[in-house]
Amino acid sequence: MNLVDKLAELAQSIDPALQLSYNKHYIGFWLNGRAYNFVLMRPRRSVMILELKIPEEEIKNIIKEVLGEDSEVDIMEYDARWRRSRIRLTADDLNKNQELLIQLFRKAFEFRKNS
Repeated sequence: MNLVDKLAELAQSIDPALQLSYNKHYIGFWLNGRAYNFVLMRPRRSVMILELKIPEEEIKNIIKEVLGEDSEVDIMEYDARWRRSRIRLTADDLNKNQELLIQLFRKAFEFRKNS
């Protein structure tokens, strides 16, 4: 199973009605026939870039709570224009940090719902 399918399963554990939406530059989600991009996935050759609709401070706090100070998660620069936190993810990272990703997806889902 590839990375996109595994991440889609994690997202669908939050809301089973979520469907993948394949676009030219990213993979997003649909909910009830509308775009619901709380997480964007940008596949690259060896990594997946996740863009989560979470404020910068919150994502760092969640990662620190779950993994502690010495986490190996590759947090990229915050995208201030679109207000998205970005994470570089490999297949190994996905297997090691599934619980963290579920919490991040839940937080992004709630944040998107409330905004």
